[in-house]
Amino acid sequence: MKLMSKILMPFLFAIVFPAMVRAQTTLESCRSAARKNYPQIVKLGLIRKSSEYSISNARRNYLPRFSVSSQASWQNRVSGFPEEIEQLYAQTGLHIDGFNKDQYKMAVQAEQNIWDGGESSSQKKRAKTESEVKRMGVEVELYSLNDRIDNLYFGILLLEKKREFNDNLQKLLNSNCDMVASCVRNGIAMPADYDAVRVELLAAKNSRVEIEASLGSYIGMLSLFTGIAAGDIMPVMPQCDTAAFNSAFMLSDALLRPEIALINARKKDLSSQTAALKASMRPKLGAFFQGYYGNPGLDMFGDMMHDHWSWNYVTGIRLQWNLGGYYTRRNKLRQIDLNSRSLDAEKRTFLFNSRIKGIAELAEIDKMKKMVERDRSIEKLRTSIRKASESKFENGVISVNDLLKSITDENDARITESLHEITLVKAIYDHKTTIND
Repeated sequence: MKLMSKILMPFLFAIVFPAMVRAQTTLESCRSAARKNYPQIVKLGLIRKSSEYSISNARRNYLPRFSVSSQASWQNRVSGFPEEIEQLYAQTGLHIDGFNKDQYKMAVQAEQNIWDGGESSSQKKRAKTESEVKRMGVEVELYSLNDRIDNLYFGILLLEKKREFNDNLQKLLNSNCDMVASCVRNGIAMPADYDAVRVELLAAKNSRVEIEASLGSYIGMLSLFTGIAAGDIMPVMPQCDTAAFNSAFMLSDALLRPEIALINARKKDLSSQTAALKASMRPKLGAFFQGYYGNPGLDMFGDMMHDHWSWNYVTGIRLQWNLGGYYTRRNKLRQIDLNSRSLDAEKRTFLFNSRIKGIAELAEIDKMKKMVERDRSIEKLRTSIRKASESKFENGVISVNDLLKSITDENDARITESLHEITLVKAIYDHKTTIND
């Protein structure tokens, strides 16, 4: 039997231990799951596709453009020879009617860009910068999820600690109920003393109901954010060496926050707008071809003498330069410059606020470190006082109210210690979020 146990234990350990590890839910896994589960994540794929289409369209500016048209018209007057020439032709026996008043044309036209002044290139750059601005806008929103996930995650840890301490308190009160009941039977204590302990026990059970309700609410919200089944959420305290945490804080302009990346992307987009504006002011060179089948054709005199349909075409090179844009060019450039300076101010403001927040967070971390050290000493002393109170009550030295106060004080000290420990770890993670560490 012992031999079989030695053989089976490693296998059972190999099966059960990984399952236990998988059941734990880390803060990083919750953040990652929330990012993947958040509806806005779909926008990243849509933005990428939209950018690809815009760039593809810009690349096609140098493809030849074709158009097909047809036209039938009637006009009250048409071109013809002067009356003197018609009389001269009439003397030779020729009669010229001129163009028909009903005219027809079926045409095909082709245009080919030779040089567009860099407009296609600027359109591609603009598509990329616009896409980056939209993408970083989504990243900013996704990054803000970290705070919401952290609040829920650490809230669950705190509620679980409270539940644990509540269970311990109930066990302690049950034990003291038995002790007080024994004292009542022996005439050392009054029945009212037993009732006082029972009241505290019932109050502790009510607190347990409140804790369970809050815990269920927090787990439900975290499940909704992450997409993880509520039954599979088992948070564990993040591994964080609070004692070794470096409180040196220095925030530079190179802060890798999505908000800064968004501002930088918007600056690049303004640069691409400047390039696009300048490109639109340059002349464009292109080739064209127009061919049509109709009546009349390009041979004006021949078509006035003979009513017939013919093939015709015109081809050449065209230079276009729209000078109207120069009327507003300077104002548009000034507007872009104002927007750029506004973004610089926005960036400085964000860095300034981040520095203030970082300093406040570091002060909070230092404060919580000191409080946690004192909490541990207080908790040990409260436990010692409670044990002494139990002994004193059994010997009739103190009242049951004094005993209950020492029990409550010990439980409060444990809750406070855990609250401060969890708050300390959360403060460190808040600071890491601020500096994107």
